Amino acid sequence: MTESHQARRPLAASRPGRPEKYTAEIVLDTALNLYWTEGVSGLSVNDLVRRMGIPKPSLYRHFPSEDALQTSVLLAYEATALARLKEITAKSGPFARQIEEYIEVLISGIAGHVQGCLLFQMRENRDRLGPQARVTCDEVFARYFSDVHNWLAAAEAKQEATLPAGPVVATHLVVGLITLIRNAFRDGLDEADVRVLAAAHLRGIYTCSDPAVAV
Repeated sequence: MTESHQARRPLAASRPGRPEKYTAEIVLDTALNLYWTEGVSGLSVNDLVRRMGIPKPSLYRHFPSEDALQTSVLLAYEATALARLKEITAKSGPFARQIEEYIEVLISGIAGHVQGCLLFQMRENRDRLGPQARVTCDEVFARYFSDVHNWLAAAEAKQEATLPAGPVVATHLVVGLITLIRNAFRDGLDEADVRVLAAAHLRGIYTCSDPAVAV
């Protein structure tokens, strides 16, 4: 997935003398990867700094609390992994081709992260988040849900797809693909079988207007 740092917190002002070893970007990227690959529920600040191999003051120099770090991680995830999905839904082209690409990105991303989508992990572990991180988690999810809803509604309006249950239900079902794919990998399915499963799931969501390019 293409990296983008536009939603990340600004770097601290540079200090004179020797360059800082543990910059805000390094701390943020490392924390994001640890949360994403190992899960949110089992990682305290002490676990994070130990796994990062950095002193705790270096973390708190850039992120004054665990809540602030979690909030920044969520925004960084939105600006990278979720932005890749938004690029697909926003591009021109037949809806059926877009959704094929969308599924491929989900499968390849989740195959590399057995814990699944970081946003969904954080939603499932709200009790481990600080108050600002909970608000940010809800906001990021709302933006993601809205993007998918607008994408599906636009496809129906352009008569590229028919959504028998309507755009809202279809949106919930498309968003639910993330959990479906994660669970399929956890249950031992390989990528080929996960694609078959995803295609079967999609057939219950929409009917493509052009059978020649239907999933």
